[in-house]
Amino acid sequence: MDSTTKTTPNYDEAAISRCMELVTTKQMTLYAACKTYGIPQSTVRYRLSSKWTTKVRKGPQTVLTEVEEQKLVQYLVAMEKKGFPVVKDLLLYKVKTFFDSSSRSNPFTDNVPGRKWMKGFLRRHREITFRTPETVSSASAKVKEADIRGWFANLKSYLEENCLMAAALDPTRIYNGDETSFFLHPQTKTVLASRGSKNVYEIEHADGHKNITVMFTFGADGSVVSPGVVLPMQRLSVEILRSFPGDWGVGKSPKGWMDTTNFMLYIRNVFYPHLQKKKVRFPVLYFVDGHSSHTAAEVADLCLDLGIVLIALYPNTTRITQPADVAIFKPLKSAWKSAVADWRMEYGGQNLLLKDFPGVLQKAMDGGIKKHSITNGFRVCGLYPFGADYVDYGKCIAKSVTQRGVDPTSDCSASDNGEEFGNEQAASETVDILPELNLQFDAQSIVLEDSVIIPTATVHAAIDCIGRDRINGFGDDSNSSEEGEIIRTIYEMLLKPFDSQNTEAECGLQETSFLNTSTAEEDSAFVENVEEGSFESDPPHNPRVLQDCNGDNFAGRKMSISELLQTPPTPQRSSSHRNYKRKFHPVLTASERLEEIRRLEEEKENEVVRKKAKAEERELAKIEAEKVKQEKAKARKQKQAETEMRKIERAELRKRKQEETEQRKKKKEKDKLSKVAKDNQQKQLKMELLEALKLQQQS
Repeated sequence: MDSTTKTTPNYDEAAISRCMELVTTKQMTLYAACKTYGIPQSTVRYRLSSKWTTKVRKGPQTVLTEVEEQKLVQYLVAMEKKGFPVVKDLLLYKVKTFFDSSSRSNPFTDNVPGRKWMKGFLRRHREITFRTPETVSSASAKVKEADIRGWFANLKSYLEENCLMAAALDPTRIYNGDETSFFLHPQTKTVLASRGSKNVYEIEHADGHKNITVMFTFGADGSVVSPGVVLPMQRLSVEILRSFPGDWGVGKSPKGWMDTTNFMLYIRNVFYPHLQKKKVRFPVLYFVDGHSSHTAAEVADLCLDLGIVLIALYPNTTRITQPADVAIFKPLKSAWKSAVADWRMEYGGQNLLLKDFPGVLQKAMDGGIKKHSITNGFRVCGLYPFGADYVDYGKCIAKSVTQRGVDPTSDCSASDNGEEFGNEQAASETVDILPELNLQFDAQSIVLEDSVIIPTATVHAAIDCIGRDRINGFGDDSNSSEEGEIIRTIYEMLLKPFDSQNTEAECGLQETSFLNTSTAEEDSAFVENVEEGSFESDPPHNPRVLQDCNGDNFAGRKMSISELLQTPPTPQRSSSHRNYKRKFHPVLTASERLEEIRRLEEEKENEVVRKKAKAEERELAKIEAEKVKQEKAKARKQKQAETEMRKIERAELRKRKQEETEQRKKKKEKDKLSKVAKDNQQKQLKMELLEALKLQQQS
């Protein structure tokens, strides 16, 4: 080892203090005490001399103060508990934002902390480390401790009413079943490759998305029931069936998912024979999740006939109350990956086929399922020993909105559990009007889980909604009512400082001081949404006064790192959630549950009949309407034909009249012509007679 390399001593301040106490009280000699604790004698002599000071920190001063770093730690813990864990980049961004908004000098480039600062921060705060978060659904995050305790209370009442508490106290009669999937080609996380290589590939030896569903059942005594495998195929070949052990269950479905049929086959052919073989006393308790394949009426009837009390765990709590998910499946999956890797090395990287699946899974089960893991899983889930107090409620992210009194003289800087008072939302956080404004409430203030932002326009609209007459009449106690008192309290607490027409609110407000003066004390209150502060204002008799912090004094104050550390709202389950809309029976095979299932089935059948009758009525109405439509069309067609006939008759009549008129005209013309011809003939005869007379006279 290089002589210039410094080694960290293997003793701490507590050991030095004990060693010094033994030496000063003369219980041990300096040599013996130093040898006992492994501390150099020169160190103890120096500590006992007058040259020693109280400074025990090594190295230079940290960039952030101890209190500021502690607030960062509390922020990280608060975000973790709310289900929003902080990544490294976000933490560095918070520190950068703080230095960007303050004039404090720092050695960071562009105010961004580097790798060494992060390493030192983790070394100074051992309670913080890098972890891989577990993904939790939104519905699971909203489950509260009260929900789980209520489920345990309902289950206990049922067990007592049906004389099943003896089974709940016997580990050989308590079981938990659940499905999980195994990928035929598990993804490799890290491999060994050449340094600096940009492209590192791994060839898939099978479909990376193909997985097999396996049903497992575990007993509270540490026993393991043979699994049931559901294969994604339409028909099971003889070769595949021969590769499975005889006591395993083998089913099939189009997509390889567990369904009601396969679950019933598993209970009848695998689980029940296992109980008979072990000579377990019936009835037994079988805890499962609320999947549709587990809660069907057929499954409930089968379990009731076999003496199996099928109990559904509280919805969305399998990560808290199901032993298989809590303590067994994770090491089993790790063992599965190792078993698949070993099998490929043994068979030269061949593809893992379905016929090879049972042997590899059996090897993974032998190495990944331990008896103590099973018993510990049942214990931390409260199933055996049975009780709600055994459950790890630290996994419950959601919290209830509570009301509590606040001691105005209490110190908000720290609490016994290491969290700042701001994590429970201090009294001054009741309303966050603007980032620059704070509210002060007295000891009767309501403390909510999260504050809200109210725009000033909304406040003025609320004042207009109350009305000036009602506001002016708040001082008259004779007209007071419960509703009036509520409106009056809201007005005085939130709206009065914004009422420009109220003379009591038109007073100059200015910031005077924070709770403490030093930087460490200034940052002593860690809050989520609003920085804790204390302001003086007029009139002094009203403790609910909104402080006006828009002046120059506020603009020049020091910025606290707490103002940058804001946590999101805690997830809460709405009262309209489906679990609250219907009565939830924890025991599926209870008579009331079966009656409910049958009633629902009967209602479904009645609904189908009713819909069918309505459909028939609609069809008959449609036929009748079509018939009426056809009759109307026929009548219209007949009417049109009659109209056409009348038109034709009128046309023929007009034609005959025209012909008669033409004939009369022709006859008149003919008579006229004959008359003219006759007249002409007479004229000619007259002319001839005259000529004849003239000739006679001349002769």
